[in-house]
This record gives sequence, C-alpha cells and structure tokens, in this order.
Amino acid sequence: MRPAHLLLACALLAAPSAAQAGGVRRPATQAPTNLAPKREVPLASAQVVGRVVDHQGQAIPGVTVVATHADRRGPAPRRVKSDRDGQFRFALPPGEYVFVALDRELSGATPAMAVARALDVVLVVTRAMTSA
Repeated sequence: MRPAHLLLACALLAAPSAAQAGGVRRPATQAPTNLAPKREVPLASAQVVGRVVDHQGQAIPGVTVVATHADRRGPAPRRVKSDRDGQFRFALPPGEYVFVALDRELSGATPAMAVARALDVVLVVTRAMTSA
C-alpha cells in the first residue's frame, strides 16, 4: 500500500463517528419536528354486552349467540358463545340487529334492536320443541 493511501485510510478511521451505509459516510439525520404524529382512525363500532338466561333469570353458559343485521343487507352475521356466566360480547358497526340463540335444546331471539354506541342485551331462552 502506498504511503498516501495508508495516510488516507488512517484519516478515515480516525474521523468522528457518523452513520455508515454501504461504505459511504453519511451524517446522522434527525426526524423532522414539524410533522404531526400519524393517528390511526378507529373503525366505528358499538359495544354490545349481553347475557343468556332462562325464564327464571338463571345464566345459561355455552350457547352460541348470532348477531344478524335486521335488514339482512348489513355486515355478515357474527357468532360468539356465552361464557360460564351466560355473558357474551360483540363489537358491531352501528345498525339494527337481531340476536338469536343457536342451540340444539334451547331457542330464543330478541326483536330488532338499534345498536348505536353501546347496548345491554338479555336473551331469554326456552327449551326447544322437539317433534316426536
């Protein structure tokens, strides 16, 4: 290596630290301070909390609850199961919904209910009629 190249290599190695990419020295950059932080726009949804109960008010666990848009032109039906306390939850776009219990032994449904921001639902179920 020639003395001039050696001197240049030593000078580059001794230079103050800077960000390097692909062997090219680039000065460190700062993020612009005049930009507003980006905000995520949440999708509009209403929180529906409900409970599946029998006619005596006893919680019924494990029942599939289906939320169907009342005019059937809205979003696809959604399903959840009631927990051990008979409770269920949905996050739904605002609109009118019918809540139906799907179970082999139990049946029940609500009338169409307007869902705007939040709604508490009580879904009363009865024993399904079986044909002999």
